[in-house]
Amino acid sequence: MLESFSSPFFSLLLIPILTHSLGLEKYGLYVMVLAFVGLFSFTGLGMNTSITYYLAVNHQTSNAKNIAERLGTALSVTLLGTIIFSLTFLLAFTLFEAALQKSYPQLIAQQSLIYAALLLLIFTQCDMVISAALKGLQQFKASSKLEFLIRFVGFVAVALVATILKNVTVIIIFAVIIAFFSMMLRFKVLSKVVDIRLIDIKLDRQYAGEFFHFGKWMTLQNISGAIFGSLDKIMLGLLFSTTVVGTYNIIISITQLSHYVLASASSFILPKISASTASIKILRKSYYKSLVVSALVTLLMMLVLTLLYPFIKGHFNLVNIKYEYFILLISYGVLAICVPPYYFALGFGKVKLLSNINTISAVVGIVAIMLLINKYEILGAVLSRAVYTIAVTLTFFVPPLLFKNNLENSHEHIKLLKTK
Repeated sequence: MLESFSSPFFSLLLIPILTHSLGLEKYGLYVMVLAFVGLFSFTGLGMNTSITYYLAVNHQTSNAKNIAERLGTALSVTLLGTIIFSLTFLLAFTLFEAALQKSYPQLIAQQSLIYAALLLLIFTQCDMVISAALKGLQQFKASSKLEFLIRFVGFVAVALVATILKNVTVIIIFAVIIAFFSMMLRFKVLSKVVDIRLIDIKLDRQYAGEFFHFGKWMTLQNISGAIFGSLDKIMLGLLFSTTVVGTYNIIISITQLSHYVLASASSFILPKISASTASIKILRKSYYKSLVVSALVTLLMMLVLTLLYPFIKGHFNLVNIKYEYFILLISYGVLAICVPPYYFALGFGKVKLLSNINTISAVVGIVAIMLLINKYEILGAVLSRAVYTIAVTLTFFVPPLLFKNNLENSHEHIKLLKTK
């Protein structure tokens, strides 16, 4: 739980520091770079979810060598995916540089930021796989403490650089350095749990095929979700200004607090459910308990953020923000309550079902972004998030029915685990 609250806490704490030190325009540029990294986060090819599920189910029955080989394969696939994409992107960027210079001169002027962002993409994707492996191995305490330490160091470093140097490029370079050391530190912790070394990171085609068999549906979800999650910020920056991006990210970061916290906390459900041999009665009780807790936490956070709205609006000078804040608050509140059912279903291997739901919803959201942002600016981006929430709700948010279906199909899953 330490990890669940530290991530959004440090992220929120950075906003006033960055906006004050850099100004809203440069802060918006910083957000666009991170959005660019998020846009192509699918290059990890779903290895983080695949390795979590595999290790949760098999780590007690697999030998150390087998686990190390699979971890090495997951990291190799992630590394290859991000490097191949980065090289392809750089080639395309070079070939179309003249056209981009004409249409988006502000983008060409930030080439060094783009190169740094690609490095950040490579390190963060590998870091996510290692973090997922620790969760899959049930190393929740070590993973949580390590996450808190990394977030704290990252917060201090970025805050100091922003305050002293006030340069976005230097901040991103520091982020790259932090991501690299974060990756190596997690790997060191992982090597104490599993006998794995850097030389063990190599690709095994058989294991890669098994991961892709589980993760192929997650890849579709990851691609559509990554595009939906970042496209609005990038379009606002290209069509309007980085100042608009900065303003939009402020209200996004604040209103998604409940969803962020519950998503981080509930990610531990996946390895627990995947490896569970509990009775249906106990699983049903755990499910409804998690649903009630998520609803109560969400409502409490929504109430607090509603009461804080006058202060937030005045502090960040959000003079042109009217209904956008509350539309996002409600949208993220609904999504937050959806989180526990999602991880329960994923724990029972309902990958295809969840992927279809999230992919369809994300595509609907992407279409809304394309149609609304050019005309309505920030309001259009906010409405596209609301459209996504409605799509998710209509296709997914029937938790009792979805979980009832999971329970009916989980008997073979439980019997299989008990025989191992």
